[in-house]
Amino acid sequence: MMTVSIQSVHFDADQKLLNYIESKVQSLSRLLKGHKIHARIVLRLEKVSRIQDKIVEIIVDLPKKTCIAKSINKSFDKALAEALGSLKMQARKHMDKLQNE
Repeated sequence: MMTVSIQSVHFDADQKLLNYIESKVQSLSRLLKGHKIHARIVLRLEKVSRIQDKIVEIIVDLPKKTCIAKSINKSFDKALAEALGSLKMQARKHMDKLQNE
């Protein structure tokens, strides 16, 4: 079972973006079957000159460990994909380690 909370800092994220992020993050639950997991996603905008970078930070509480992944990109979609890729690798390694104990 996975619970997801999304926080947008200094801007209001539209419902379409929130739904998209939640559906993508739920893919972690397949990887972490049978564990109660809480994922916190923090969305930020960072203004660099005239361009706004999108920052996605994902914090997932796993059994005996907290995994964190952060990505900065020009779009939330790409930043989310990069952060999720990193988080999936961390989660796989941790779950393999737990199974081998």
